[in-house]
Order: sequence, then C-alpha cells, then structure tokens
Amino acid sequence: MSDSLPADAPRPRLCHLRKWPDFNGYGFNLHAERGKAGQFIGTVDPLSPALAANLHAGDRIIEVNGTNIGSENHQQVVQRIKAVPDETKLLVVDEETDSYYKEHKMVVRGDTDLVDIYETPVINPFTNPTTGRQPTRSLCP
Repeated sequence: MSDSLPADAPRPRLCHLRKWPDFNGYGFNLHAERGKAGQFIGTVDPLSPALAANLHAGDRIIEVNGTNIGSENHQQVVQRIKAVPDETKLLVVDEETDSYYKEHKMVVRGDTDLVDIYETPVINPFTNPTTGRQPTRSLCP
C-alpha cells in the first residue's frame, strides 16, 4: 500500500477488541455473504466491546491478529479470533473503503501508517460504576 494516499481517502480500521468480565463475548457475529468473497461482520451488539472498538455491521475482515484471512474459511477465521484469550485484533474495511482500495488496485495491510486504530477500553465504559450494571434506556425524556 502506498503512503501517498489523498488525505480524504477512506482508511482501514484496526479494531482491538477486549472482552469485559460483565459482557458475554465480543458482541458481534461473523458471517459470509452470498456472492461476496471473505468474512464479514454481521450484527454488532449494543453496549458491546465490538461497538466500543468501532466495529460496524457489514465490515469485511482483512486480517485477524495480523494474519491475512482472505483465503480462509469461516471456521479458520473463528479459530484465529479465539486464538488469543480475551482479546483479538481485526483489520476491517467498510464497503466504501473496500471499493476504494480495489479500484486503486491497492492491498490493505495492517502494518502501515494508513490504518486508523481503535481499542476497546479495558473497563466497560457502558457500565454504571455505582451499580456495576449496564444503564437502561428511559422511555421518558
């Protein structure tokens, strides 16, 4: 990948997800899309580590923990995600970014300065520190 991208070019995101003791899993599901090569993020749960690390539904996964997964199947990608206990790093592109890099015949890699990095905080920011529970939404203004 060239370091001479225009300033307004879309950028891949490296999402470093960490599990929280008060949340089950990372809060996203992985799926393949019919007619599209690769593995994609399905839903992202509200108030989840995935949401806190800026992961979005529809993102295509390029790398898991620094390894390109372009030729791997679903089960292999799941195993890579689970390889490091309680954390994983996903290099992802949204549809716009994916199209941009394909159009410019550029390879997306996580080891460049052209990647935006996001991390799940070590402590769940969505938990009420007083009660230890996640906040509930009020129906009243």
